[in-house]
Parts: sequence; C-alpha cells; structure tokens
Amino acid sequence: MLMLFCFIGYYWSENPKPIYTQIGNIRIGSYPAKDLPNSGELFFILGIFLLLLSLLLMFIPHITISSDNSGLSISRFAHKKHFIIPFTEITHARVIHLCNHLFLRPSFSMHPAESTRFFTAENTAVELQTSSKTRILLATQRPGELLALLREKVPGLMVLSDGIR
Repeated sequence: MLMLFCFIGYYWSENPKPIYTQIGNIRIGSYPAKDLPNSGELFFILGIFLLLLSLLLMFIPHITISSDNSGLSISRFAHKKHFIIPFTEITHARVIHLCNHLFLRPSFSMHPAESTRFFTAENTAVELQTSSKTRILLATQRPGELLALLREKVPGLMVLSDGIR
C-alpha cells in the first residue's frame, strides 16, 4: 500500500491539476507540494525501492523446519524463537489444503486456543496431532517429503490422508 501511495504521489506531481469527479461533485485539489523541488522524483525512487525490497523479501524463507533424532525443530526467520515437536509426541498426520485466499495471513502462533500454526504463504499443510490432542499446522512446499520423514522417524504413525506429493 505504501508503494502504491508513492506511485500515486509521483503521478500527481507530474499532473498537478485539480480533479473534479462526476460522483457527488468531489474535488481533489492540486498537488500540495508544488514548492518542494523534485518531490515527485522522491516518491518515484521510494516506490521503486519498496518494490525491490518486496521482491527481495519474497525469496527469504520465513519459517525453517529441520529435524534431528529427537524431533522437528521449527524456527522463525530473524528470531531466536524455536518450537520443538518431539517425535514421541506425534500420533497422527495428514495433508490438508489451506484456503486459496490471496491474503492468507502469515502465522507463527505458538499459544492459541485451538491449534498451533506455522505458515507463511503456502496452500498445503501437514496437520500433526500430538498425544495431548494438540493440532499443529505446518505449511510446506513439500508435504510428501515431510510425511516420508515422519513415517521414518515416528513408529506407529497414523497417516490419515496422503493425496499430495
């Protein structure tokens, strides 16, 4: 939204005339910063910077899932928070589809009422159930590999759905 504001500010600086609309006679005034030299270029450069920053942040892994002999370790980018799920606690696993909503809210919640969620922008997740009946959602690009790892490390794991590779 900030990037869009910057590009609109740049366009408005290049076309500073007042705008009159047909709907309700709304008048949008002329460009307010006429006295500031190069203000439009500043908006343009800031918009380009925000665009490049957004593109760069798309390639940073936000949540990392790793495993050792004792369990799954989930860590968050640029934080020291770790969440460890012992293999001995996991009883059920299944692959689920998250909603295909464009604005799926990233989540690294560790203390909610109904389930623990770790996802950023994926549409598939592996839902784990522990022996204490806690649901844990792990969004992943490779749910098949995560299920294969869980089958290998967790004896007696019940896989409820394995339709996604």
